[in-house]
Amino acid sequence: MPEAVVGAKLTDIVHQKKTAEGSLTIAYNPKDIVANTIGHVLAVPTTHTILWTWGSAFKNPSKELAGKLFERYKDVPWKGDVLVRVGHVSLMGDLQRMFARNETIRGRPWMLKDRFGRAIEFVGKLGVAFLTTLNAIKAKLMRSDYFNPFANTVAVFHPKLAAGMHELGHAEWFNQMDRNQRVAYSAVLTNALVYVPFFRSFIEWQATANAMKHYVSDAERRQALKMHEAAWATYLGFDALATLSLVAPAFALPLLKAAITITGKLTIGTKLFTAAIGTALHPYSSSIAGHLVNRLYPKKDQRFGYIFEGKKGEKRVVEDRFRNAKNPAPQPQTAESMSQEKNPLFDLKPHQILQATARAVPEQRQFVSGGDRNGKQKLHSNYSRVTF
Repeated sequence: MPEAVVGAKLTDIVHQKKTAEGSLTIAYNPKDIVANTIGHVLAVPTTHTILWTWGSAFKNPSKELAGKLFERYKDVPWKGDVLVRVGHVSLMGDLQRMFARNETIRGRPWMLKDRFGRAIEFVGKLGVAFLTTLNAIKAKLMRSDYFNPFANTVAVFHPKLAAGMHELGHAEWFNQMDRNQRVAYSAVLTNALVYVPFFRSFIEWQATANAMKHYVSDAERRQALKMHEAAWATYLGFDALATLSLVAPAFALPLLKAAITITGKLTIGTKLFTAAIGTALHPYSSSIAGHLVNRLYPKKDQRFGYIFEGKKGEKRVVEDRFRNAKNPAPQPQTAESMSQEKNPLFDLKPHQILQATARAVPEQRQFVSGGDRNGKQKLHSNYSRVTF
């Protein structure tokens, strides 16, 4: 019987595993009204168009998907209390987990324990609570998946396995850090003043690398890579433009501005009601590049640092053969083997011994083979008359 978890309804919990250091809880509830109405519509031009998963549009994640996520991540040595919501998002639940005591929900970036430190942390929690609320609203409206390190929660809306595996990869990487690393990670992630080149691409790559380790077969990995590589390309493309703008701003800033957003006006009825519509362009162009790389790049034995099982097996066989040939296993000592060790020429034939000694002692290379008519000794080269 699952135990109650802060920020989740007990009736929604379908899988749970607790250890001394952390826990993994899966809550399943596909009855999110906003996500199942407006969210399905807005997810088509955003999520499904970028990932080329139009066949998954207007579909909810299944309970079987929740079970697969649990089976593939339950054996991770979690160092925090992670809650995975499949098919829904809870604004109040995230806020409850945000403001919970550090001892209640482990694995978050908060680390101060005294009264003054807790007061400082509370001010920080108020700030990130605003960002968390906006992120949860966006997730509802567009059915977007995310990992929230401040509440230690994962939201999964996409019915394909790869999306949830990637977000749990974020949670795994974050929960394996110590507290100082979590603070540094969260500070860089939420920082809006200083841009760290390719930081977002790095953490997205790391999340997918974690997911690759937990798939149960190469078939799952290859299927999931169709989404992983396209999604990662969106972050890589933006980071490339942003980094280029630091080096050559006159050239890159116009491209970056056009890539970030394009706006237009929509007039409904009369000119008195005009709505501005804006969307980012870079995810679409970058994802196309990612899809093309996935389908055309021939070298598919390694992705995101993971060597596929078939290739790994062949590589290990070759390495084992080389290692055994270079360092053969020791054989039991016998009288015959001991005599061979004492006399390295034991198993050589007479003409081979002659050849070996001739090479070892250059001054003895000339051998007497008899005299000629004049009684002179003819000198012969050992190499001219000894062959193998």
